[in-house]
Amino acid sequence: MPEFDIMLYNYDEFISSGVFKTYPYNLDKGLCIYRGWMLKPDKYKELYEKLIS
Repeated sequence: MPEFDIMLYNYDEFISSGVFKTYPYNLDKGLCIYRGWMLKPDKYKELYEKLIS
């Protein structure tokens, strides 16, 4: 059975101010599957850019 790392972020803070904080902070880079609230297209783009940086 595959193992997954789980990352949380503060959705409200990201939407209101664009600040993207993840919990836990230090995760290995790899495939990411977003499971959360719907975002507007510009916020999906911003989330993608934050994740790859």
